[in-house]
Amino acid sequence: MKVLKNWIKSRKHVTLGIIALALIFFSIQVFAVSNPYWFDTSWHFRINYTINNSDYARDYWPIELDINFTDLINQKNRNGTFDSSSIRVVEQNSTGGVLFDHSFQFDNSTDFNATTNAFGTLIFLLNGTTTANQVRYIYVYFDVIEYGVKSAPESFTTKLNYSWDGEEVHVNNSIFEWKIDTLRGENTSGFYDVEYMGTKLFATPLTTSKTREYTQFSNGTNNFSFDFRNNATFSGGNIKLIVEQMGNETLWNNPDILTGFGLMRKRYIFYENSSWIKIEQNYTNVGPTSIDRESTSGGAVSLNMISTFYGSSLLFGNSTNPFSRYGYFDGAVGGVGFINYNNSVNSNFYAKNDTALDRIGIHLDNMTIESNESISHTAIMQFDGDEYNSLNLQLLKNQMMYSPLITLETNQFIPVTFIPFINYSIYNRNDSVLVFANITSDQYNVTTSMNASFDMGTGSTADDVRISIYDDGLALHGDENSGDGIYSNLLNLSETSNVSVWNVTVRAYDSFDVLLNYDNTVFDVTDVYNVTLLILNPMGLVDRTVNVTIDVQNSRDEYVAGVAFNCTYGAGQLTNITDLNNGTYYLNFSAPTTSDTYTSYL
Repeated sequence: MKVLKNWIKSRKHVTLGIIALALIFFSIQVFAVSNPYWFDTSWHFRINYTINNSDYARDYWPIELDINFTDLINQKNRNGTFDSSSIRVVEQNSTGGVLFDHSFQFDNSTDFNATTNAFGTLIFLLNGTTTANQVRYIYVYFDVIEYGVKSAPESFTTKLNYSWDGEEVHVNNSIFEWKIDTLRGENTSGFYDVEYMGTKLFATPLTTSKTREYTQFSNGTNNFSFDFRNNATFSGGNIKLIVEQMGNETLWNNPDILTGFGLMRKRYIFYENSSWIKIEQNYTNVGPTSIDRESTSGGAVSLNMISTFYGSSLLFGNSTNPFSRYGYFDGAVGGVGFINYNNSVNSNFYAKNDTALDRIGIHLDNMTIESNESISHTAIMQFDGDEYNSLNLQLLKNQMMYSPLITLETNQFIPVTFIPFINYSIYNRNDSVLVFANITSDQYNVTTSMNASFDMGTGSTADDVRISIYDDGLALHGDENSGDGIYSNLLNLSETSNVSVWNVTVRAYDSFDVLLNYDNTVFDVTDVYNVTLLILNPMGLVDRTVNVTIDVQNSRDEYVAGVAFNCTYGAGQLTNITDLNNGTYYLNFSAPTTSDTYTSYL
């Protein structure tokens, strides 16, 4: 903490009044700063996530964080409209040094509002290889529109692209290319072709044949599919792409015959630089009564016709939850596998292999679904164009099961702390109040101006007086040393200053006039003076010269010069008053001509 300046005495031009101002030192409480480096002080907010990678190494692992920026702004007692373009994802080291920016995307929630509900999902990749138990420190910087336009972010080139011709979706992340047909044999929709660096991972069926991957439900009597014909919508960005289909339940291979009960939402989720995808399914009973549903064997999400391409391939996996899994491998082309990731009814979904149906996939046991009830499920589908075995599938299962531990460490507004104070605890009307603000912490040197607001003792903001306070070394402002982090200035009280409780608020700003911190204190105004009248010769002859001294002190027991007196004797006002300029005044007048006891008034 810097050494406080010597207090400066204020002027004492007095009518009858006093400001009783409690000498109060108050500090502004802000968050603790865990790391000292702020990548750009044009940004005023940041949050810090510590990511512990757990026991398994990961390559280019996607991180998805649900963030409500409105809540974070409000937690710092700030207002404003969240600026989506201000987001930066910066990795820093354990001591706070800035390493590099991460490419990212921010997906708004369905009810996103930049002012009242800036909620969404922030997605980025932990680039490169993150070793087992490695800790990485991610800072998310952001701001509000009111704090100025931010510089453009670094341009990141994505490797995640797609095309859509109204029937087929092609997705490419530079490692794999996936092809989805929404209208193939037997009304199937799903993957029909996957390539790794130009090598097909399974044979492409004829357009009249079923897709390799599809979903098949049943009620024990009839099999069902879903009308995904020419149906796909797209969302996401450069890190994560979602291909979503919505379709009504139909009889198998009869897309125009609806059951009137099932509605399926199926989502393929792709990531940049990833060899695995997620397949999410949500099935809702939209009918008026409960129904029974199951999948055909391994048909909730299935990969079919394994032997037609893989031949005598290697099968591995098991149906034991959690994270049951199955995979196939052929030495010539690579392999593919399923992991039962999560679901609404864990015991009813599990990975399964069915040799008779030439299929691996996720199976759904029979269950009753009430009207308007939904069941959901997520499968992981892994692809490998090189050697693929149970260890690869087991590793991904472990990576999914023991995900990185993500801890929100801090929510920070760019930190500035200071101590405001007044040079005296008591003032009189017509005094000058000297206000100080001593900066105790501003490690990024962002404070460029400060001011102090006085409510003039009315409690209303309508008549507030705001003065700038300076760190310029000018005596005019009561500042001794320029650039020492101590700001000051004087407020002159008037002869009619309100006798009441006053409030003063000190604020600090940056070069963008952004409020960095503030606090307030209160003080009293009174009209009391200490006046002592002493008659030097109170007894004596009539008509003699009476000599009187008057001492005037304020409530700080300081002698006050320059006081105007209203002193009368008889019918006239006494004017023979001498100001000794030290708080003592000399008065003389002629005593009455009649002997008696008299009282003097001031």
